[in-house]
Amino acid sequence: MGKPFIQRLPLKDEVLSSWLTRRLNQLGLERAVFDDALVKQYPEVAAALTKDPDFPEGRLWRKAVAGLVAVPAEGLQGIGWPSSPWFLAPGCRRSACLLCLSEAPLVTAQYVNELWLQSWRTTCPMHQLPLVEVPAVGASWTLLSRQSRRLHGALMRRPDREAARLIEGWRKVPAYLREVVFSAEVQIMEAWREHFANERSGTAASGSLLVWHDLLAFCASSWSTTASPPIATQALPWMIGSTYFRCRNVLPCMEPAPSLQAFRTMIDPAARRTCIVAVMDALYGLSGKRIVGLKRQPTWGWFRVLPHFPDAAWAWLDDQARAWPAGWHPMVGRWRNMVRG
Repeated sequence: MGKPFIQRLPLKDEVLSSWLTRRLNQLGLERAVFDDALVKQYPEVAAALTKDPDFPEGRLWRKAVAGLVAVPAEGLQGIGWPSSPWFLAPGCRRSACLLCLSEAPLVTAQYVNELWLQSWRTTCPMHQLPLVEVPAVGASWTLLSRQSRRLHGALMRRPDREAARLIEGWRKVPAYLREVVFSAEVQIMEAWREHFANERSGTAASGSLLVWHDLLAFCASSWSTTASPPIATQALPWMIGSTYFRCRNVLPCMEPAPSLQAFRTMIDPAARRTCIVAVMDALYGLSGKRIVGLKRQPTWGWFRVLPHFPDAAWAWLDDQARAWPAGWHPMVGRWRNMVRG
């Protein structure tokens, strides 16, 4: 009987940190030993990988890493290139699809898909299931403490069972909300495609990407001087799918200058999902078309967020909207009128 096949090189949709951990596991090489060798031989590469373990700056890292783990450098050409700047920040990349993980024959064969690192991606495009926060994937489980592995043992060994519970719970979320999430992610993806196409051709973009950028940054801020949940949490009542739409406290907003970094540092996909739903409703008024429960006003959506805007939030929106495409300019005024009744 021949030896089992070992995937030495990265898979086409695998991220660098996932492959490197998997390769070191194949070699039986401890990460500390690898890191020490890298620091001694290539200190600049070691610094770049510390700063961003998936998308390090420079080109030298491919030759350096390849030489230390016995693979050809050309085999790493397809990895380490971010497809957009909106990836989750380093240290916050803990999203995964449980069904994708369950399809791996062994725990060590699991890997991190690059799609899971996109901050606006909160569902799996293959399985149409919400991504969840996980402590580790594949060979990276070996880097956790024994106590942590024991605590998350069921998730590590049988992600299919956790996936079954996830599927059952996701089906209980109102269908229109699930559709809003899927539609929003398609909208952002199309906005990026348009951006890249227009960038290459030299034509002006429609600006939809800029609008999404500003509103996601806006919704990820608490607009409070104390640690509080992001303002987007007002969009959904807690009784609607709180497992899939929730936000932890974020840092105080000491001055009216939110940035997309706040969104990109949200580890929990449920938090980013909440922001995305709020923005989707702000742009397209979906909640007014899907009135649930009460007959006179929507029970979810942007309508619920507007009354919580402080003056600084309105001022920031007014300022940002000046750079939006002409068709989007009047939106802030319409939102003000909604509050005034």
